[in-house]
Order: sequence, then structure tokens, then C-alpha cells
Amino acid sequence: MKRILGIIAGLALLQTSVYAGVIVYQHVNYKGTSTRYGVGGHDYNEIKKAPGNDTISSVRIDPGYRVILYWDANYRGRSLTLTKNTPNLVDYGMNDQTSAIRVEKIPVEGKFKKWENPGYAGKSINWNNGEYANATGNFASVFIPKGQSVTLFSKANFEGNAIAIYAQESDIWIDDLSSICPEVKSFIIEKNEK
Repeated sequence: MKRILGIIAGLALLQTSVYAGVIVYQHVNYKGTSTRYGVGGHDYNEIKKAPGNDTISSVRIDPGYRVILYWDANYRGRSLTLTKNTPNLVDYGMNDQTSAIRVEKIPVEGKFKKWENPGYAGKSINWNNGEYANATGNFASVFIPKGQSVTLFSKANFEGNAIAIYAQESDIWIDDLSSICPEVKSFIIEKNEK
């Protein structure tokens, strides 16, 4: 017998900013001078104005975006790709080392999409509306387009515990699904009727 564990509508994961992308901070834990960058490349001359060359220590990333930090100007040298908020670049060996950044929108096709790793990384698959009784592979992070809903089940054939997620007002991005649904063995994608 299935048991609905919860219904999620909206979440705090929604894209709300018109000027979306990333915010970089001078200090760890999102402290100090901050600068917002939109999609595109931002090289040394732009970085040195704000927050300053080799001064970035933490990064906030809007849902659906990723940032590549480059050690050297002209998008060269060591690089680090991030897809989720990172309060401390020390952990990645990139603290106070960034001279250029590139902000990109994570590509989606307006369909439910799942990635095998958290942070929208690894193999990804787009899914059409329908019922999928035997899911294979990891459901580590997901994208749910506006107007769609997804019900995730812990067992095959729509059995076990379930959680329903409704994308009502905006797209929903979940960078680590295990925090709300540790195991997905079947799922239903449909037009949001809520």
C-alpha cells in the first residue's frame, strides 16, 4: 500500500531572479564584498573590478545554473565547475585563486530530467509525461518544468512510500534528491492539475 509522505509545491528552489546566474563572495560563508554575474564569460578585467582578482572564497548559484572558476585569466589554468552553493572554496583548493569565471545555464528541454549524481552531474535523462513502473539508475538530482508534477515511489510498480512534487508557479530544481526522497524505484510524470 502506498503512503504519501509529502507534497512539495514550490520549494525554496525556485528561479525568482530576473538577472539569474551566480553571486561570488570575497570571504567564506557568503561574507564580504559580493558581485552577481549573469550567463557568459567574465574575464580578468571584469573580475579585478569586483570582487577583485584572486579574492573569491564562496559562491551562491541560482537553481539551473553552473559556474566554472578559472585559476588564470583568459579562462586558462586549473578550473572548477560548481552547480550548487559552495560556502567554502578552501575545500576545493580554489580559495582566493579565481581570475576568470564562466556562468552557464544547465541545458534542459522543458521535460522532467534526472541526473545520476547530486548537483546536476553525471549521466542525465529527459523523460516525457507517463508512468514508469521500474526506474533504473540513480535519481540524485532533478529538474521539473513549470506546469508539471512528479510522484516518486520508493518501490517498483508504484508501491511503497511516495512523495508528490508540483511545479506550479515556476520550474523546480533539486540538486540533492536524497534529502527528501532517498530511493526512487518508480515514478509518474503528468501535467500539473493543482
